[in-house]
Amino acid sequence: MSIGLLMRLDQAGVSPLRLDARRIRIGRAQACELCLNDRNLSREHASIESRPEGYVLVDHNSRNGTRVNGIAICRRLLRDGDRIAIGNVELVFNLADELAAPEQPAIDSLPARSAADGIIPDGATICQPASERRKRGSDPTLHGWQIMRAFNAAHAHQTGAVAEQVVSDLAGLCNVRRVVLYLAPGVCGHTERWIKRGDPRSRSGTPFSEDLLRAVAAGDTPVRDRGAGAAEADDAACHAVLMAGRPRGALYVEGTEPLDPEPMDVVRLAAEALGMGLALHATSSARATAIPAAPSAEIIGRSKALQACMATTMRAARTDATILLRGESGTGKELFARLIVGESPRRDGPFIPVHSSAIEENLLGSTLFGHEKGAFTGAVTARRGLFEDADGGTIFLDEIGELSLVMQVKLLRVLQEQEFMRVGGNKQIKVDVRVIAATNRDLEAAVKEGAFREDLYFRLKVIEVRLPALRARTEDIPDLVDFFVGDLRRSVATDVRRVSPEAMQALCTYPWPGNVREVRNVVERCLVLTSGPELKLDDLPPEIIMACAPCEPAAEVLESPAGDLRGVEHHHIRRVLQECAGNKKLAAERLGISRTTLYEKLRNPAEF
Repeated sequence: MSIGLLMRLDQAGVSPLRLDARRIRIGRAQACELCLNDRNLSREHASIESRPEGYVLVDHNSRNGTRVNGIAICRRLLRDGDRIAIGNVELVFNLADELAAPEQPAIDSLPARSAADGIIPDGATICQPASERRKRGSDPTLHGWQIMRAFNAAHAHQTGAVAEQVVSDLAGLCNVRRVVLYLAPGVCGHTERWIKRGDPRSRSGTPFSEDLLRAVAAGDTPVRDRGAGAAEADDAACHAVLMAGRPRGALYVEGTEPLDPEPMDVVRLAAEALGMGLALHATSSARATAIPAAPSAEIIGRSKALQACMATTMRAARTDATILLRGESGTGKELFARLIVGESPRRDGPFIPVHSSAIEENLLGSTLFGHEKGAFTGAVTARRGLFEDADGGTIFLDEIGELSLVMQVKLLRVLQEQEFMRVGGNKQIKVDVRVIAATNRDLEAAVKEGAFREDLYFRLKVIEVRLPALRARTEDIPDLVDFFVGDLRRSVATDVRRVSPEAMQALCTYPWPGNVREVRNVVERCLVLTSGPELKLDDLPPEIIMACAPCEPAAEVLESPAGDLRGVEHHHIRRVLQECAGNKKLAAERLGISRTTLYEKLRNPAEF
């Protein structure tokens, strides 16, 4: 089992702190488990809590805030290698296998263990660096064990990265000039996967080909432990990667000269461990798909508006009361719903999010409450509803303001009595479900208009949490932008690593009518379309560039004898866009032009 370790970067030679307890408080107070003598820390500054999903860092509304990798956070799921800055103290968080804890021998001194032992701990690195292997040699059994440990610790999106690291480690062995791993379609993605390290081309006279590896992976070409299938000499080897006894890949290693028996054994065992690790990971991924994962929420920023909202949310989470989340679209209502579940006594129960407006009205009743066989045309069997599936847990009803009056009556009874009947049924079904509702509508106005039941409104509004719009916490924009740049770089092929000061200033000036969701979309668009390591002002969408431009007409426009109609029009469009908070549909209506015309003018500002 993996454990968390904390190390102070300014104190070399000090043993890491093991996070054995469920909750470690960090601050100046003597009562804190990690007491640090720093005036910039609050008495109880932050805490690290062990959760099923991992170690979670929570800021306790501290005076100077908590940062992870330079980004201010309220709550963050820690990852291996994260740097935590609190006051003037910087800590590094690492995940390590419990067998490699400080009081235990280092990983390289552990006795060799076979994968057949059935003991596959999580959380350690794959192998020692190539330079160290060259000095100390290689224990093939230990290498195979470490490869399997790495796969056991990997998440679904990291499987390819672990395979790449294994190939890189093999390429670092003595006398190895080229390593190629081929994985058939479906093993690591929907298409076939090639991972190559070392010399880009095979040696002259070596009958290596991609068709050969495909044949080995398909089981059409038998291979021996040494040399067969790739070359007759002892300076090359090709091994099938077996998953559940079936070939699903091929591992080819080529040496600069005849390979020693030890590296050949490492290659053979690496192929075996790769197959077993991939098979174990495929099994765990399928199990994770069948069983909902524990919800996790990462809240970026530390503005006063966000801190106040977090404080209310955390207090409400520890109760079983119904919660109504209010806020504009894109403010993160589902994120806060997941935070509530993660902090509640029901965290181990099911969490079912329901987007009410995305379900057809005539199917919503059956979806929520289930139906009996023959209840309507097509109901060939009885079916459980989402409220039954959420029994013992939490159901999140998004866009609650869009429900019809008929559905509002049914929902009211569930909230009051915790019971309902299936469509077409005559039996009351009791459930124990906590309801979290969310809306961006003005429910008070809807009640006055008769579109929303007043009794349901007050039943939902036991605890109300109003999420602030992004324009009310502009100081969080730089942290959000940096977070999305780092997060999206994992999935977007981009060279962008930072944002220029001019571009960041423009992003902070823009009113963001789409809130945090719009920030993420804009950052993703820029990462896809930008070349180079820095995101510059010119790389931003035109509406953001125009919104940050001065609103007053330029002096040359006012002084031009003809009035410079193009400049006046340019200024007028910028002013209307600002008044409409960037809403181009509303701006086009006010300007009396179509949205297509407005988009053309925004796309070519130099032409008007």
